[in-house]
Amino acid sequence: MTLEAPDFLRSRLTYPVAIFGAGVSGNGVRALVASLGSRSHVYDDKAENFTVEAARQHGVVVYSPGFQQNHPWLQAARVAQCVCLSELDFASLFWRGRILAVTGTNGKTTLTEFLTHALTSIGVKAWGTGN
Repeated sequence: MTLEAPDFLRSRLTYPVAIFGAGVSGNGVRALVASLGSRSHVYDDKAENFTVEAARQHGVVVYSPGFQQNHPWLQAARVAQCVCLSELDFASLFWRGRILAVTGTNGKTTLTEFLTHALTSIGVKAWGTGN
């Protein structure tokens, strides 16, 4: 199955995608970007800074859900007119199945595991994921 980017992203993926966060989910985004035939650069606040000038080298910024909306890197990306998407928003653009999202403060992992088990036990293909 070949992945295709939505029209609003296609031209922006000719530039490297900036990925904020070098953790497990950031590496997942990097793999998805590579499968699209695009390049990426991972930014980690422990190692480097992301300025408006740096942002202008990118068309798309994908950030970890842990980034606050007023984070200086996201502000720089917006000034540079990058498309800014959370990891979940970015990945959902390429998923063709249904999504059941669990939010809240406590119990998300337990509920996700329960729902995955319940759906699987009745023959529905289900995968539990999270950040």
